[in-house]
Amino acid sequence: MLHLKNYFTTIEQQELVELARKIAAISPMMTPVMPSGNKFNCQMTSCGTVAWTSDLTGYRYTKIHPVTKKPFAAMPDELTLLAKKLANLVDEPDYRPDTCLINYYP
Repeated sequence: MLHLKNYFTTIEQQELVELARKIAAISPMMTPVMPSGNKFNCQMTSCGTVAWTSDLTGYRYTKIHPVTKKPFAAMPDELTLLAKKLANLVDEPDYRPDTCLINYYP
């Protein structure tokens, strides 16, 4: 496990939020439900080739956004580069991300 306290500057954090907003403009945030019918305490979306989701039928990965019925937004280069940079810190130089889950806790 790698703990990166204060890894991002305030400006970098703001840039990540703006990037997440751009992704959400293509693949909107939604509040998933658990198989029990209880709602999650967050909203979520994803980008990349697949996305994690949950509904009354269970937890799974999907290629189609449950609301828009379209593929999720492409993984932005900025997130791919960030993921590779972080993977290198834990000696995973060949890591190639295919999805990024974005949670929003109001």
